[in-house]
Amino acid sequence: MTIKNKPGKRPAQRRKALARTATAKRMLAPDRLHESLSLNRDHSPFMAGIAGLQAALSLLAAIVLVRHSLWPELVAFPALGALAALFGRFAPLAKRHGIVWLCALQLTGAVFVTSLASFIGLSPAMVVLVVALVAALSTIAFSYWNLGGPGAVIIVFAAGAAMTPVDSWMMVVERTVATAGGGLVAWLITTSTDFLRLPVLSK
Repeated sequence: MTIKNKPGKRPAQRRKALARTATAKRMLAPDRLHESLSLNRDHSPFMAGIAGLQAALSLLAAIVLVRHSLWPELVAFPALGALAALFGRFAPLAKRHGIVWLCALQLTGAVFVTSLASFIGLSPAMVVLVVALVAALSTIAFSYWNLGGPGAVIIVFAAGAAMTPVDSWMMVVERTVATAGGGLVAWLITTSTDFLRLPVLSK
């Protein structure tokens, strides 16, 4: 028994095939391939190098200041806050300052929430859930404010680093203040050295 194609079915299939072929030709055009494979001008090695220098200076300053203070045992937390210098490295100068502030705030909040969870006696499993909540909220924040790389993973790292036992409310406060201080150092370093990015940003 022969099955006949419905009228108009073959022309419709032919039109779809031609459309797919045309799309493939446009996607594989030399200009389009060159555009896809070329690096974005903002993501230059020079900009990445400046960002690395700013992060290194922020971490060094934060660690040294606390290491030689009355609270050397808190040295890890200002270092966490100083990681805010990693963010916004390809952003315009004016926007960069806001990005660093927002990321410093998230780092501080992550340390506070996780430390508080440990202080009030939550089980290890519940503390892990708190870190998961921090991961979810920070991911939403990065997407909403378009904060860019390296992304929420650094915030989650800070939350995980604060999972160690907390014996008193004062320790929660000290950790939080130390992290905020590191964020302030990151903002000061990036603000004072961001002029180094101007040659690339002005292109």
